[in-house]
Amino acid sequence: MAGAAYGLGIVHVVEGVNFVFERWARLSEGDEYRIWMNGVLFASKRIARDDLTRQRFFYNIPRPQIPLGFIPDVYGEVIRVGSVIPSTSPPQIVFIKDTRPGGVDDRPHEPWHSKLILTLSATLIGANTPVVAKIKAWDNMRVNDLVMFY
Repeated sequence: MAGAAYGLGIVHVVEGVNFVFERWARLSEGDEYRIWMNGVLFASKRIARDDLTRQRFFYNIPRPQIPLGFIPDVYGEVIRVGSVIPSTSPPQIVFIKDTRPGGVDDRPHEPWHSKLILTLSATLIGANTPVVAKIKAWDNMRVNDLVMFY
């Protein structure tokens, strides 16, 4: 499977995943909007009379229902009232994870993650002194994890 178009981490999924549909042309009561992932219908709502003045339509899929990993064919669709032909967004691959790099921090009060172990090639660092920094492999490590030094 090819790479993901984007990814969602633990901070994005802890309250569920929000999907937003922008108002479409000729919005009508009874129009239906749906969310699909990997061939499975995850959500479906119909436009009610009270919705006709809204500019956006939101749907939250609760965290326990969200699949994890590389999810193919994630897209939204609208089926107009009286029609059977859907209008769809482009299907995308989305990567979703609910773990933290390094796992749960044992000492969250400190300004670093207690399970990300850093070693330096020199103990005295000065101007024009090259230094190699290494971080021991950590729990939940993934390709494209970003390590930042402050």
